[in-house]
This record gives sequence, C-alpha cells and structure tokens, in this order.
Amino acid sequence: MQESTAINRYAGVASPVTSSNISIVPPAQSTSISSPGLYFYPAGVSDMAKDVKPSAHGELEIITLNERYLDQNRLDVQLLGSGFAWLDIGTMESRLEAAEFVHKVETRQGVKISAPEKIAFRYGWIDKEELLKSAEKYGKSPYEQHLKAVVEGEVRG
Repeated sequence: MQESTAINRYAGVASPVTSSNISIVPPAQSTSISSPGLYFYPAGVSDMAKDVKPSAHGELEIITLNERYLDQNRLDVQLLGSGFAWLDIGTMESRLEAAEFVHKVETRQGVKISAPEKIAFRYGWIDKEELLKSAEKYGKSPYEQHLKAVVEGEVRG
C-alpha cells in the first residue's frame, strides 16, 4: 500500500484494513492509501482464482482475491514508505510520466531502477558466472555494461 494522489486509478484501502475497507476503483471511501498492484500469493491461489466472477465493470478483478484472503484473515498488507515509487502505466499519459521518472532517476543518480539480475546477485540467488551469462544476452547495450559493472563491484546500491 502506498500514499497516492491518484487514488482514483487504484483500489483504495482505509486503515485499519478490513473487508469493508478495500474497494474497487474508484474507491468507495475517502482515503489516500492505494493498493497499486504488487501482490504475492501463496500456493493455491490459482484454485481460488478459478471461482472469481466478473465485476460490475465486466472484468475479473484482482481485488476479489485480496478480499477473499482478507475474509480468511490471511491478507498481509504492507505500507510502502518513502523511497518507494509505484508508477502507474494504465494510461498513455501515465506511461510517459513513468518513463520520464525512470529516466530522471537513472541519469541523475546513476542507478538502474529494478535490475532483477543485480538484485538476484546481491542476494546470492545467482553467482558471478550466471550474472555475466545473463549480461551477454543484452548484447552491446548500456544494460549489459551495467551488469558487468555490478560483477566488477563498480556499481553502488
């Protein structure tokens, strides 16, 4: 969950979290806490998802699964603090805004936003050899150079 000024584009969540506090876009309650769409589910979620029916919008809503986990007292909600950014890409304008944000952060701070291979390497999920092999897949690109710099210890963060 994250504080948001674009709450009308997400599911809203009031505090404390109860089944009546999670709503489908647009939020039914006045709140600045959004559920932007980063979910991790346990084994068995596919079986639960098979029972989801289309909403009034005619869509299968991910929030339906969250409500079911909440009703079973199995929903764990985490509020993302400062330093986190959720970039909505549901509209053409928001895609442009997200691309501009990523570009600014990467060029001004000299960091890559979400380099999965770097994360896996730092946590020990892959070794140096696997990281270099992955880097080669990107050809002669800035991303390949970034991953090789990670191996050489030239990248912070």
